[in-house]
Amino acid sequence: MMKVDGVNIREVLNTYNAVKQGRDRPLNDPKDKLEIGDFYKAIEKAKNVKLQPDPKIDKVKTSIKEGTYNVSSEEVAKKMVDNIMLSIRVKRGGAL
Repeated sequence: MMKVDGVNIREVLNTYNAVKQGRDRPLNDPKDKLEIGDFYKAIEKAKNVKLQPDPKIDKVKTSIKEGTYNVSSEEVAKKMVDNIMLSIRVKRGGAL
């Protein structure tokens, strides 16, 4: 048997019984409701939207599977620099 010091069992039982007696309606009372806001309803609706496949994406996926997907290192470097410059402008509050 385990002894727990500092816990007054009588006080715990009194509190439990007081809460139990104060419950004047069943736990599954029909007055209890959960309503989902319009924003979240719209999100759920958007999850079910089927988008048309993009031929560019399909082409890239196919070339990746076949091992023929090549990207110009110059294009990658240019995009990286563009993104860095955009981030700097945004942080400084400049125009896009």
